[in-house]
Amino acid sequence: MLATETTLPDRPKNLIRPDVLSWLGLVGLALLGLGVRLINLAEPSLWHDEIWSVYISKLPLAESFAVMQAGDLQPPLYYLLLRPVIALFGESHFILRLLSVVLGIMALPPLFLMARRFAGERAAWVAVVLFTFSSLNVVFSQMVRMYTLLALAVLLSYYLFWQLMTVEKPGWKLWLGYICATIAMLYSQNLAVLYLTGQGLAWLLLFRRKPLFFRAVLAWGITLLGWLPYLSTFLQQAGGNTYFPKPGFLFLLDSYLAFGAADRAHNGQPFSLLPIQQPYLFLGLGLLAWFGWRNLAARPRERLYLLIFWLVPLALCWLISQFKSVYADRAFLASAFPFLIILGAAFSTLTWPVTRPRLPRSMTVLAAGFLTAVLTLWSLGSILGGNYVHNDLRGLALDASRELRSAGDGQARVLLQFNGNSPVIFDYYSPPGTPPNRLNFSAESQAMLDSQPGRVCAITSDATELLDVPRQSFQRFKTWLASQPTQRLVWDKQYPEETLQLQCWEYRR
Repeated sequence: MLATETTLPDRPKNLIRPDVLSWLGLVGLALLGLGVRLINLAEPSLWHDEIWSVYISKLPLAESFAVMQAGDLQPPLYYLLLRPVIALFGESHFILRLLSVVLGIMALPPLFLMARRFAGERAAWVAVVLFTFSSLNVVFSQMVRMYTLLALAVLLSYYLFWQLMTVEKPGWKLWLGYICATIAMLYSQNLAVLYLTGQGLAWLLLFRRKPLFFRAVLAWGITLLGWLPYLSTFLQQAGGNTYFPKPGFLFLLDSYLAFGAADRAHNGQPFSLLPIQQPYLFLGLGLLAWFGWRNLAARPRERLYLLIFWLVPLALCWLISQFKSVYADRAFLASAFPFLIILGAAFSTLTWPVTRPRLPRSMTVLAAGFLTAVLTLWSLGSILGGNYVHNDLRGLALDASRELRSAGDGQARVLLQFNGNSPVIFDYYSPPGTPPNRLNFSAESQAMLDSQPGRVCAITSDATELLDVPRQSFQRFKTWLASQPTQRLVWDKQYPEETLQLQCWEYRR
């Protein structure tokens, strides 16, 4: 006989139904979380990948798909959602990032339902409160990227897969919900396939019965059929190489703690979540995770499912990274959801007043909860206070434009780029009249510089040293510059996180 949903105990009768009170509470938390995520939403300039999102979403549809297939690493769903936002409301920073904010906060109701089903009412409230003030989720909600879309789709897929496997006779709405959520997951981010692999392991360990086998195969078959139009592109992108190095053991440890998988070294660690997440684990969340894990011992199937949801995709990504570079950075925001449920379970056995036999354990949980609350608010304040910023592309573009305009009439003005990014990224904030940046040091660029004296600016980053073509091209440029009879450095500045550098020289032949 198939497992069925656990029947919740009867609740006392109130003037307002408990379910209504719960949903009113969730609406309040959602509004509060929305308000938190709107703070400074428009302030920082867009960074590389955000500008790339805008660029792709503004292209004609056929050209957009061609660019995604040839030069992107992500599926099209987020870009397709961003297109009407730009068309209807423009491309102010606030509007562009608002889509990710909304998608991020939409995860609150399914997180509550899954946590309540797996760990009880109290654990569900703790999980959603932690989610509301999660600096990790706030950071990714304020990016014009697909990470909150991926997290929402993964959460829905995992919760509905559990329902599909445990409900006696799943209705068509459940089938449709799971299939749509899982297809959306696969069209959100390429590493989402690792989460689907986790569901396969969950079936193998928890639902290995003939009726459930046919049920799972049917659900996955329909899902993969919906993914089929993108499969060839996925295989092409998955076979491409990136420059991300293999992580060592300490990088792996940091990655697990930060839910960042195997790519902490991306671009010189500009997105290292060390100041956001590690204090949680070492000082507060470690204790809560331990007690939550123990409290879930009475629900072994649910506990194992949460463990698979949390760690299996991360482990698979790390394993792949030992043989091939992977673009995993920021892709595993969804792994925070099962972790939050485990944390919430730490409070499921607390009673008040605390009896003497349970006093040490209860006080430890309360102390860890207090410490977690303090660290949460500290981390959130640090993020919203501007201490977690991205490369200032707007400032770099304005500085480059000003320095190039300083050249006299009839002089050469050239902006060179040596970091492997698309030229459209560094042209996004350039004022009218700024010469478009040129990728690397081409023969055409050299001919222009050789034709007359003037000014030349170069954009470099840590990727300049990591990538062969930019590194060799930059060396050729430096050799050319050293050969000029007169050359003087007039501008040298590193931008936030010290991953971008702009240098400008005045030269005379």
